[in-house]
Amino acid sequence: MVRVATRWIAAARSVFVLVAIGAAIAASSHAAENAAASSESTRPRLIVLVSVDQLPQDYWRRFGDSLPVDGFFARAANQGSVFTDCHHGHAFTFTGPGHAVLMTGAYPRTSGVIGNSWYDRESNKTLNCVADAEAKTIGGQGAGASAKNLQVPTVGDQMKLAFGPQAKVFAIGWKDRSPILTAGRLADAAYWFDDDTGHWVTSDAFQSELPGWLRVLNEGRASRAFGGQAWTLLYPAERYHSHVADDNKFEKPGSGLSAAFPHELPAGEDAAYFKRFAISPFASQYTIETARELILREELGRDATPDCLALCLSANDYVGHAFGPHSLEAEDMFYRTDRMLAEFATFLDEQVGAGRWTLALSSDHGVAPIPEYAASLGLEAARSPLGSGKDVQANAEGAVRVRLGVPAGVQPSLVLSADSTQVFLRRDHPRLAGEAFEHAQDAVRDWLLDQPSVADAVTRAELLAEAGAGAPLRAMFHRAFHKQRSGDVLYALKPLQFDAGSLCTSHGSPWNYDTHVPLVFLGARVGVANSSRHVHPGSIAPTLAAILDIEAPAGCEHECLTEALAP
Repeated sequence: MVRVATRWIAAARSVFVLVAIGAAIAASSHAAENAAASSESTRPRLIVLVSVDQLPQDYWRRFGDSLPVDGFFARAANQGSVFTDCHHGHAFTFTGPGHAVLMTGAYPRTSGVIGNSWYDRESNKTLNCVADAEAKTIGGQGAGASAKNLQVPTVGDQMKLAFGPQAKVFAIGWKDRSPILTAGRLADAAYWFDDDTGHWVTSDAFQSELPGWLRVLNEGRASRAFGGQAWTLLYPAERYHSHVADDNKFEKPGSGLSAAFPHELPAGEDAAYFKRFAISPFASQYTIETARELILREELGRDATPDCLALCLSANDYVGHAFGPHSLEAEDMFYRTDRMLAEFATFLDEQVGAGRWTLALSSDHGVAPIPEYAASLGLEAARSPLGSGKDVQANAEGAVRVRLGVPAGVQPSLVLSADSTQVFLRRDHPRLAGEAFEHAQDAVRDWLLDQPSVADAVTRAELLAEAGAGAPLRAMFHRAFHKQRSGDVLYALKPLQFDAGSLCTSHGSPWNYDTHVPLVFLGARVGVANSSRHVHPGSIAPTLAAILDIEAPAGCEHECLTEALAP
């Protein structure tokens, strides 16, 4: 009996343990299902990236006390996460690489987007960063464009992988490269503005035809409705901080624009209309109005499957290039952007639902002071101190020929191309065979380093040999260097010395005025925080991925900003 009882008790214990384990598993499974359901219920239905082309963080610092309490930036500061020390980490701060990093989290060395354009060895010509000879423009006659040259996926691409085709991904902006590089290859569409026709267009890489609602907008000539309007100051003049006279000798508005307020647009039929339209807040207004229509017509954020929209505002960049960062125009444009984005956020509350959308805002780059203005104050500033790209190419050619002992009459040239950031050698030239190739790189680097305006120069050989550590500028060179696409010598000019061409001022340097940009998160699953930690705009991608509970895009090199996440 004892043995039987013992066996029975042991068996009973086993059954009890199995039942307990089963109950625990069931409870755990039920809890997991509840957690998953809860996670899905709080996941934002719409992710929005707002990229404001040429928006230095310095504007928020300088003009912040004049911002209204009901504006976008005030709402972001009170309800969202703000990072005040956000800097691009690559050396050459242009629109292409700046937009690519926002939604991929990848530096140019990884994304492949090393500039707005670059010399392409295969075609022996300069290649636009979104050029695609196999693509056709839909809705216009412009050159074909796509995300073909972007070598890594975006957040939108990752959403397609995670949620399937039900996740809708769109982007819209004035320039082609901005929406294309933030949308990615799998996007439903990227739309940009054709200033020859005044129409929104896309590429057959995304759509075979424009949607009906957009065709109606184009055919209704909506973009011409601003003709005859005047850009005036948003606020009373005494509210502005600009200490440079509105009408001054440093500004170069061009396109028939006046140097001082008011700036009147010609009639919508005028040949100069669209050029002036782009250099005004009306261009941003029209872009945002179209984005609102896109959200409504494409039903973004309407169901539990998250959607994505990249909204790219380019007018700030055109205004900065024309009038400079210390102008009344740049300040007013900042205030108007604040107002327009506040209205857009309210629209999202009404149409998508408060707590159902998440927005991230940053910029592709900042902007330098007008060099002549900076020089007038006594700073060491200069416009195009090395001359044009052709001048750099000619001087580099001479330096290589002297170093290698190649007579002037020997053809073809040893240097293929040069611009304000890099020099390309003719690698297949018989005179550059073997060690001569590195000697040629050294010759160009040494010539550049001899120039008073050059901060640093580095060769391809040096970048390939180094691990990427070192001084901050050298690290930025590494992040900008792409093994297949970059030149053979990279260089940077000293602060306040840059090639602006015929523009009033420009950007593209590794210095603070070009790298320092705002970074804001607002909306669902975003906590309230104000951080002075040094961060990068590329952290937008992994942070949005974390908010969506999906993997960060492959190629992402930045960290998720955990302080931006709601507890």
